[in-house]
Amino acid sequence: MSHLLTPFPATFPTEIDERCIDQASDNVESLRSCALTCRVWSIRSRLHLLRAIRVQNDPVSDEIYDFFHSNPPYAQLVQ
Repeated sequence: MSHLLTPFPATFPTEIDERCIDQASDNVESLRSCALTCRVWSIRSRLHLLRAIRVQNDPVSDEIYDFFHSNPPYAQLVQ
């Protein structure tokens, strides 16, 4: 009977996950929520969130530079 208590992983095909996130690509708040949902969703969400960034000459730009410099996989997502 203990096998009934074992959680069953609910998974969708990757294409469905990606399509759902792609539909939210113009909504930053939705993408942020998707990114926090699970590891798989965070990868696709970051693709949209980091697609375009605007850096101005202020202290925050140094932090952004440091972040991307120390996280090359994220830097590659910026177009």
